[in-house]
Amino acid sequence: MPNKTISAIIAIVILELGNMLTMQDERILYLGFGIIASLGGLSIWRNGHKPT
Repeated sequence: MPNKTISAIIAIVILELGNMLTMQDERILYLGFGIIASLGGLSIWRNGHKPT
């Protein structure tokens, strides 16, 4: 599968987990966004399209 598809699936899963756990601990949601951003940055870096 393309990296974008994998990233999208991971993002959806993390957001769904975040939605379930938000009432218990909002930090999990922020952690999820951090993971998504990190994965996006890594995939961009691996593909050679470094942000300027």
